[in-house]
Amino acid sequence: MTIMSSAVRCLGLVVLLLGLTAPAAAAPAATELGHVGRWLIDGQGRVVTLHGVNMVYKFPPYAAE
Repeated sequence: MTIMSSAVRCLGLVVLLLGLTAPAAAAPAATELGHVGRWLIDGQGRVVTLHGVNMVYKFPPYAAE
């Protein structure tokens, strides 16, 4: 058996094993956000913290117009 045929057999085995695994469960549908006082909450009443970036390139003067 050559190195190439061993690699092909190994790759075939990996593909076969990956094909036998169960697919991942789908994520539940997103619900609308609400609020209680100053908090954002999800459909189950849990506090939601949003993460993100706000990049703004400002030119002088830095006063709001």
